[in-house]
Amino acid sequence: MFNKFGAIAAMATAGIIAAQSASAVSVSVTDFTAASFNAATATYVTSTTEDFENAGLEGEVGPSISTAVGSISSLGGTGTGGSVIGTGTELALRDGPNFGRTNTPAGGTYFLDSNDTLGMEISLNVGALFDSILFTLTDPADAGAQVSLIVDGVSHAILSGLSNATAKLIEIDLGTAVTSAVLKIENSRLNDGFGLDDLTVGDTGTGIVPAVPLPPGAVLLGGGLLALGAYGRRARRSAGNA
Repeated sequence: MFNKFGAIAAMATAGIIAAQSASAVSVSVTDFTAASFNAATATYVTSTTEDFENAGLEGEVGPSISTAVGSISSLGGTGTGGSVIGTGTELALRDGPNFGRTNTPAGGTYFLDSNDTLGMEISLNVGALFDSILFTLTDPADAGAQVSLIVDGVSHAILSGLSNATAKLIEIDLGTAVTSAVLKIENSRLNDGFGLDDLTVGDTGTGIVPAVPLPPGAVLLGGGLLALGAYGRRARRSAGNA
């Protein structure tokens, strides 16, 4: 669930078509079905999902919103296509199909619409470790734009030339357990919008957990204890030789 909050600073990142081999991140793009979504979430030890089911908040909801999995911000631009609601400068909450964009959870009606802007930046943080990001996109890249999936500044996949009303299930394996990540879903131009739903962060339990560095004080204390131990052994040897 989310609430309106203030405006954001605009950020732009160039799309990179090839996946980055040096990164542990991998992206899977498949056709959405309820069964495939359920199968993916079944692999999570823990997970948090934003389903955008917020009755009464239809329409433009702001350039930036707070959700159960973190904040979502518009990448800017003013949509002018026939699917635009309101000013075309903000993200929009929809409660029904819109030019091929639609809700995807079983029994739901709402989804978040890019509103023909340049896309969304999603700052994910649930206060716990996660190693996977899962979401659905409906109607992306069907009117000439390319849609880049960018994780922490690196592009890992580009969607282009898809059919109208396509529904895709996107799963991003981070390869390591993290407490936060930034995902951009970026359009190469205005007026080729998409719908976002089922935004989930999960912990599969298989991600590499980074080592927690010791604070400087603990390192100094450990060094001091080692020195005392060495001094004690020398003292005992000296007493035995006396």
